[in-house]
Amino acid sequence: MDNAVWLSLLSAAFDSCAYIIYNLEFWRGRSKPNKATWALWFYIATLNASSYLVSSHDVVKTLLALENAGMCGLTLAVVLFRGKSEKLKPWEWVTVASGVATGAVWIISRHAFYANAVLQFGTFISVIPTYAKLWKDPRREPPLPWFMWSVIYIALCVVVMLRWRGSWHDIVYPLNYVLFHFAVFVLTLRRWTKKSPATS
Repeated sequence: MDNAVWLSLLSAAFDSCAYIIYNLEFWRGRSKPNKATWALWFYIATLNASSYLVSSHDVVKTLLALENAGMCGLTLAVVLFRGKSEKLKPWEWVTVASGVATGAVWIISRHAFYANAVLQFGTFISVIPTYAKLWKDPRREPPLPWFMWSVIYIALCVVVMLRWRGSWHDIVYPLNYVLFHFAVFVLTLRRWTKKSPATS
């Protein structure tokens, strides 16, 4: 196996580890994930993996997305069992709409990249509530898994470059995920400079 294959396999393995850490932190009461948000992320992850596979025609590049969708589904199950419910915010409904639009774009254009591109916009919108909640209370999310996910998607960017076929389409999803995971990680670091609402 070449370096790209090994890096893809390692990225998927570390992604699973990050999810395990995330779920353990939640199970111990150290984070407060929202059921609606994780339901949206599972929906997005599933569409993202399928559209990216069809768009890139490359299982090695898509391995992380496929594994991520599976682990996202398992995390959703855990959050549904022990998490809290909150109503969807207006921008979260935009994510739902983008998911529906993704399917429509895919069917009408028969071009998976266009569908995946629409989905990246939905992904960005879906994280806004998490940014807002972390700005108020940085302890809602654990830092370590988000840092790991940032590094993992940087590794995916490397995999894409190693298997570059002249299509810039393939780099859009990995770069988008690097940015949004790293932004969440940075916001969690405010826990050491900001008092919790419960103690302030």
